Amino acid sequence: ESDGDSDDDDDQPGQKRARKSGELPDRKEKHKVVEQKRREKTKELLADLQDLLPNTEDAGATNLTMNTVLQCAIDFLTQRQANGDSKDTAADDSNANNGD
Repeated sequence: ESDGDSDDDDDQPGQKRARKSGELPDRKEKHKVVEQKRREKTKELLADLQDLLPNTEDAGATNLTMNTVLQCAIDFLTQRQANGDSKDTAADDSNANNGD
């Protein structure tokens, strides 16, 4: 009896593996597409952030890493905060530039 039971146990894991491996390429492909979209969105947002930072205007987008852009943003905002610039002032500056 135990031989019959072990045969059943062997068949089920094999069947499960077959189903999983059949689904795996679709899952991998979907994950790949989602991950590519996520990376592209991150790249766009970093480029937008870099454009807003005065200390990165001269550098090309390919020269700066994500960490560099983020560090520049932190440095810029920290400096503005230390100078007593408020959020309202930053918003006013932004609105004034849009009106020109």
